[in-house]
Amino acid sequence: MLTRLLKTGARWYRIAGVWLLSGLVLILVVNAILLLTGRLHRPQIEDLRIVQKYGLPLLQKLYAGWSVADLEQLLRETWTRTYVYEPFTGFKERPFAGRYVNVDDAGIRRTDPAAPWPPDAGAINVFLIGGSTVFGYGLPDNQTLAAMLQRRLAHASERAVRVYNFGRGHYYSTQERILFEQLLLAGQRPTLAIFVDGLNDFYHRRDEPFYAEETRQFMEGRPEYGRFLQAWPLGRWLLARLQAWRDDRPRGAPRAKATPPGTGPTTLDRYDDPALNRIVIDRYLANKRLAEGAAAAFGVPVLFVWQPVPTYRFDLSRHLTMSAKDSPGDCGYCRSGYAYFRERLAQAPAGADFLWCADLQEEAGDEILYVDKIHYSAVLTDRLAAAIAERLLAPDSPVPLFARTAP
Repeated sequence: MLTRLLKTGARWYRIAGVWLLSGLVLILVVNAILLLTGRLHRPQIEDLRIVQKYGLPLLQKLYAGWSVADLEQLLRETWTRTYVYEPFTGFKERPFAGRYVNVDDAGIRRTDPAAPWPPDAGAINVFLIGGSTVFGYGLPDNQTLAAMLQRRLAHASERAVRVYNFGRGHYYSTQERILFEQLLLAGQRPTLAIFVDGLNDFYHRRDEPFYAEETRQFMEGRPEYGRFLQAWPLGRWLLARLQAWRDDRPRGAPRAKATPPGTGPTTLDRYDDPALNRIVIDRYLANKRLAEGAAAAFGVPVLFVWQPVPTYRFDLSRHLTMSAKDSPGDCGYCRSGYAYFRERLAQAPAGADFLWCADLQEEAGDEILYVDKIHYSAVLTDRLAAAIAERLLAPDSPVPLFARTAP
């Protein structure tokens, strides 16, 4: 009996060993193939996630006039970059040098190739702070909000006007306030600081920055599978798929199903949450007051801009991605949240340093305003830049420097 058990155990041991060894060899072979082909590092245009999501014909419509080769380069430079760690804010844009996207070591996207860092005290230096829409995801350097605003302000002063693009993916008012405070602490005192917010404050409804859960796991001593997986091409591929799933999943809510063409208020009603609206707006206004206090202590004028989003006062039947192959996701919360904030401002204005720009797209014609679900096209970006410039150059501008020098 014992002999039979030993023989059976030995047989299953050999079988398990063969399977484990075969699995290990297979993993090594797959990783070697991926490494040699370089597909993870230099994807073809059809391998890019955004192309798989929307399809090349639709993207060519969104980027009318772009060749496939140039579009591929822009999309790769936009969507295959990663972040790097930064104290207090958690992360920043990784330094990058490309044809269309360029980021320096400070995490600032290029606006003017001649702009020095630290800034020249003799110039008018504007710090533009916000999330990925400010960074200009999906746009080349010369079509970002910072670039277009700089061109519009250039005539307003005999001094050089330089707008520094501090837009960073996923940033919202809490992170932006901390970033601004850290810049002041480091001795960087701009002529003007502009904060552009709205969308990401509803995305980060729990007031936790992106990667908060990963940080929590690390501090609690949970296994760091991500670090191990990052060392292998196959692991990086799996993590990329997981990240893609996370990016599409609304935080704090069940994953929304794909929205059929003609998305309207009925679909978005499930995102209405009056209690959440109050929490998000209270937090935003508190961050605004804190940023104002820090700015006043250092003598820095500020302007706070409430940005447009596709789910507020915009005909979604004209949104080529959200109405076709996308769902509103976290942007769905903005519809009722923006309406709530608008009503609240009617009762208690946010001050002369606040600019409401959420209605810019309400009377839009047939222009393409978005290059994906939430990121602005050059048309909407320029429209937002024009609204900000108009406010800064007005006689009652919160920044008299521009008002005095305007023609």
